[in-house]
Amino acid sequence: MKPRRVEKVVSGFQELLPESAVSKAPELRVTVDTLTNAKVALQAGVASLYVSGEVFVPNQALTAAELQEIGALAQSAKIPVYYVLPRMLNQNQYRILDALVAQLAGWGFTGLLVSNLGEIHRYRNSGLKMRGDYGLNVYNHLSGKFYQSQGLESVTLSIEAPASILATTPQQMPLDTELIVQGAPTLMYMEHSFKKAQAHQTSEDWVTPASENDNLDLTDENGFVRKIRVDQYGKNHLIPTKDFSYAVLVPELRRTALTALRIEGKTYSPETLKDVIALYQGLLVADQADATLSERLSWAEKCSDYTGQEQSLQTLIF
Repeated sequence: MKPRRVEKVVSGFQELLPESAVSKAPELRVTVDTLTNAKVALQAGVASLYVSGEVFVPNQALTAAELQEIGALAQSAKIPVYYVLPRMLNQNQYRILDALVAQLAGWGFTGLLVSNLGEIHRYRNSGLKMRGDYGLNVYNHLSGKFYQSQGLESVTLSIEAPASILATTPQQMPLDTELIVQGAPTLMYMEHSFKKAQAHQTSEDWVTPASENDNLDLTDENGFVRKIRVDQYGKNHLIPTKDFSYAVLVPELRRTALTALRIEGKTYSPETLKDVIALYQGLLVADQADATLSERLSWAEKCSDYTGQEQSLQTLIF
């Protein structure tokens, strides 16, 4: 991150914070898609664990036995664990998911992370708690009020939300609010496989078993790499060229009334995830409102060193 960019974002964000804002540490939640990373997050003592129902190859989709193990470990650690529902499914896959959801409570899962109204209506009587993922595109307290009326216990702010929304909306929310602060969430979600389309397979290519060779790094005319990752269903996910990283803003995010900060750990190795979790936990331990620009840049540099990726403040514009 460029020092001038960080300095501008921090000062601009501070100006947007309500005068009544009080520093309070949000909890830390983490998304994973492997048993190994689930164990890393649980051992680190995160506040909530999210287990993704969409797994990027070459990782394999979690088996029933692995999900049961995660549920048992989470129960032992007294950490809530939520299953992240896919954002797009056909009817046959929904029937398979119905059978899985019916088992989750017995396996120790607390609830579901949902991305659309269809999932809310389909599983509202499942006996599982429900939280809203960023796919619901929540921008303001009115949408929060609506999703609260639908039975959700929390919502995630849109990944496109600018600084003005992040600074003020959580305090107005009628329910718990979280924000993705680190990682590479899916920016665009496609049912077609770019790689298979090269072989003129375009009708049912998304239900063809995926392979690691389906992952692509596309380079545009400006030299920027556009990463496309395929999940176990063959669906394509466009993920950011740079990781989201709001580590430099944690002191300010403490003053927004956010309930939780989330790390999207699906693209991280176990060691990387462990280091990133430890960094954010350290930043949340004490109020560091007086942190210097140099200190903040060191947090971003650590994220870059741990992940091997460039870091970005994304949509935080003024």
